[in-house]
Amino acid sequence: MSDVQCIILSVDGVQCKNTFIVTCRHCTVDFCVEHLLQHHQELERTQVQLQLLLNEMLERKSKLEVLEPPVEYEQNRSSLHAQLDHWNVKIGQLIDMNSDNWNQQKARLVTEINDMLAAQRNKLLVDTNDLDSLRKQLSQINNSIEQLTQVPKVLPTFAQIISKMENSELLQNNGN
Repeated sequence: MSDVQCIILSVDGVQCKNTFIVTCRHCTVDFCVEHLLQHHQELERTQVQLQLLLNEMLERKSKLEVLEPPVEYEQNRSSLHAQLDHWNVKIGQLIDMNSDNWNQQKARLVTEINDMLAAQRNKLLVDTNDLDSLRKQLSQINNSIEQLTQVPKVLPTFAQIISKMENSELLQNNGN
């Protein structure tokens, strides 16, 4: 009888008792014949699923390679580019006409953005300080919990404390 055993464990965690052992060619794992058949069925199911996924992927790839954008998209794209160019020219004309006003508005917007960024930066610093404070408090709480868990579960009675005190006094008196 060989020392090689089937690797399958039952639901209860009991090792398979079958003695005729075969090694799987695919993964070089030892199984009994019954479990080897189950293993191969599972591998076949997995292989079929992978093949289906591969076929689906190849089908989608071929569909994507064939697709071309419809002509109407190109026409819409052209008209939208023309509209953007027209608006760009209009905005340029408005800026030239109101360059002082534009510069003032631009400066105001830049100032507002800088103020908003500064406020966010300050808020981030406050949040960081708050987090550091909370970390320190949590550390203190953890230390207190550790100290409390080290306290004996059964506290000595008053009589036991007095007895210990009397014993230590006797030891000190005998020592002197």
